[in-house]
Amino acid sequence: MPTCIANNLHAPVQKVSNRKRKQFKKPWITNAIMTSIKKKQKLFKTHFLSGDQDKIRKYKLYSNKLNKVKELAKKNYLRAQFDLHKNNLKATWKLIGVLVNKMPNSGVKIKKLIYENKCYTDKASIAHQLNNNYYINVGRNLAEMIRIQPITLHAHFNRVLCFAVFVLKRFKISLGILI
Repeated sequence: MPTCIANNLHAPVQKVSNRKRKQFKKPWITNAIMTSIKKKQKLFKTHFLSGDQDKIRKYKLYSNKLNKVKELAKKNYLRAQFDLHKNNLKATWKLIGVLVNKMPNSGVKIKKLIYENKCYTDKASIAHQLNNNYYINVGRNLAEMIRIQPITLHAHFNRVLCFAVFVLKRFKISLGILI
């Protein structure tokens, strides 16, 4: 009998549901908190959807307390993990990523880049084009797209004077309201 069949007989492979997968991503969610979450879902159906204001108030109170418990559990878990990994820089940064909800790298790789009607396929030329030509020139390219209209000094001061009068009128009105 092959070993893979024997292993499947005694320890069958089971699919993990999306809910369990999310729970594994949040190790601070204990079984007690999961029970409370299920109770909150039941209360939503029975209390919140009933329309009775007293029941809605009870549901919101329970929901708020549960949210506080979840936040406290997360805070305690992360504090313990930081203490545990205080000498491991890689693990510390991974925790910081969890803390700021950093999404893991999607692994998207650019295989082909077309820039200024030229096609780039090797990694070095793609990196060169992105870093040296595209991102460095974004500001200059945007500035070139802005139409600059010549304005005389007299017209400029008229605009500034009109704006100053507008601001002063607004300021007087707001002062009049305050007084």
